[in-house]
Amino acid sequence: MKSKIVILCMFFIGSFLACKKDKSNNDQLPEGQLSKVVYKQEQGYFRFIKSLPNGNVVAVGQNEDSIKFGNNTYYPDGRALFLVVYDKSGNVVKSRMLDLPSYQYFVDADVAPDGSIYVAFEFTETINIGSGNLTSNGSVDICIARFSSNLETLNAFSYGSSINDFSCNISVGKNNDLFIIDRIKEIVFRTPNTCFQFYQEKHTLVVMK
Repeated sequence: MKSKIVILCMFFIGSFLACKKDKSNNDQLPEGQLSKVVYKQEQGYFRFIKSLPNGNVVAVGQNEDSIKFGNNTYYPDGRALFLVVYDKSGNVVKSRMLDLPSYQYFVDADVAPDGSIYVAFEFTETINIGSGNLTSNGSVDICIARFSSNLETLNAFSYGSSINDFSCNISVGKNNDLFIIDRIKEIVFRTPNTCFQFYQEKHTLVVMK
């Protein structure tokens, strides 16, 4: 009788450990796989995404056709820049379109420790995104715009020389110091009556306080 009780106890203990082991294995995600997809945005051309201090996520990109974010549908006149804030479940909290009357091309973005959003993009001519007119010095300059986590314009400034200043990278430091890599592109040789031309590039690290 005692032997039967011992065998039954060993059986139940073994079953319990096996179930516990299987459960722990099932709770672990296989490497390189997600548990589930909670949201899928199929429109637009996003090139930046980063979490905000409040737990939301900001995405920045550009698009040339009509596009819808949440309940808002936008109709850009040419290429436009988009900023979209999502909550943890992928719902659109806020969206904004920057449709400027000039050439514009998204370059880079970053989120500051205080939650403000910095966006860098190339532009020509004169633009205004809510903080006054900015006019390019050369053919192409770089605009650095700072937005709140609610996508309101806080301030903006342009940076560039008398020649073309193309794509740059930006990074915001702990004290909201702004680091910019500027790529200056200059024509140094052009053959007459043809389209052949030779460019020289110069890269400069700029630190904004």
